[in-house]
Amino acid sequence: MKEQHKLKIVIDYEAAKVRAQRSDELLDISKRQFRRLVAAYRQRGIATLAYGNRGRETANRTTEQVQQEILRLAKETCWDNNGCHFTEELTERPELIVVSRSTLQRIRRSTGQGSPRKRRAPQYRSRRERYPQAVMLLQTDGSRHDWLEGG
Repeated sequence: MKEQHKLKIVIDYEAAKVRAQRSDELLDISKRQFRRLVAAYRQRGIATLAYGNRGRETANRTTEQVQQEILRLAKETCWDNNGCHFTEELTERPELIVVSRSTLQRIRRSTGQGSPRKRRAPQYRSRRERYPQAVMLLQTDGSRHDWLEGG
């Protein structure tokens, strides 16, 4: 949608329907950047407006081989470790696989492994029965010392 919006504004500018000052305000870029965008559009066409990294993998992506090794270790040796402990175990092993805890959890969850330790169920806490009036609430001192009566 952003690229289509850019294209529409550049085409309107080329057709002299919109001024340059208004166009850079609509795109929220500087005047210089808008001039560069129009020059690139004139030279190379619509492909200039497309995002440059489209279709490429991210540079910091965890490879498939490392993911398979993590899953193998998780099943064979460290099956009872939670995410944080398993991350520490991986950095201490001779394979030296260094990944973050969140990456490790995402990889394990993608195959349905998840964390072996579940959260404890919340305990039910019963509430006291309400009194008909707020003044009727009994207030007591739980200490063994005689603070108020003075005896």
